Amino acid sequence: MKLSICIPTYHRREQLLRQLGLLMGTPDGPASQIEICVSDNSTDPKHHLTTQDLAPFGARVRYWINGENLGYAGNLQKLANAALGDYVWYLSDDDFIYSEAIPTILEVLRREPRINYLTFDHDVSLKDQITSRNRWFTPQDEGFYASGLEFLDRHIASTCFISINLFRRALLVELIARRGAVSDNATHENMLLAATLIAEQGGCYCIAKALLCESSGEKTWSYESECKGLLDATRLYAQIQALLGDRPATRQWGRTLDASLALNTEFMAFESAYTRPDFDFRPLYRELRAVAFRDSRLRLKLFGRQAFYGFFRNRPGLLKMFYAARRRSGHWRSLYGWVREVNDRRLAGRHVSIY
Repeated sequence: MKLSICIPTYHRREQLLRQLGLLMGTPDGPASQIEICVSDNSTDPKHHLTTQDLAPFGARVRYWINGENLGYAGNLQKLANAALGDYVWYLSDDDFIYSEAIPTILEVLRREPRINYLTFDHDVSLKDQITSRNRWFTPQDEGFYASGLEFLDRHIASTCFISINLFRRALLVELIARRGAVSDNATHENMLLAATLIAEQGGCYCIAKALLCESSGEKTWSYESECKGLLDATRLYAQIQALLGDRPATRQWGRTLDASLALNTEFMAFESAYTRPDFDFRPLYRELRAVAFRDSRLRLKLFGRQAFYGFFRNRPGLLKMFYAARRRSGHWRSLYGWVREVNDRRLAGRHVSIY
């Protein structure tokens, strides 16, 4: 078997059923070269797929209920060890592939047997309408990279999105076994796996074509998730520094983290002003400062953001005035919509993910 499409899922039954239906309808879909593996971290039976749900897919879909929440990283590990294909493609339950994706990937894998890691471009949609087209690669970038470090120096940012990562399974399983236990809910585990495997093994291939659409139609991430995401991203930066040293790939990820810190901190402050005045994110910043990364410029920015939002935390009126001056901007409307949607889900008793 050539390819295992591995879907980690948690409390998203409707999205999972839609994903499976779309996968089964793609050209060159599940056959002798393809399997679909689903690992479900949901602990509430109402979110599980039933025998009746799975019946239309037959033996082409392998589905496990874990019985406990293994965490994001644990779910990725479970899938890698259970898969049977030569390659593992991690695919989120709400990111949907285009019809040409599987044939394109299988053809590239057939044509280039040295591939240890494969990635590609993708689009982004909001409520089924494409809003942006993420193009990590130019046509000149497409092709095989024998040197993993060269690939990371040019394209490390592309490794952060789970659904565009394909790994040679034997190398992935060996890497997971060698690394041992990881922290639960390590949201950037896929990026660390990718960076480590690429740096050690090389053999990367990128396709300068969008083969998938990332769905951002329903903001299920919680306020607490943003805190954990920031902490994980900062710890990841320290791990990338330890793995790669001071080279362009590390500095590129430092810039990515800088942007993430700015956006996520603003999101949390926005929620403090409009929907969650009770939430105190100062403990988060104490944890962020304790992460042992080497970047004095970023540390200074971290102190500045902590001081700025710490000042406004107990002054929500001033914070609303600060944001009111930017009310007409698309950025303000995007943040406000996100905050309101998360809060509406919480007040309605609907699921809000904490990973």
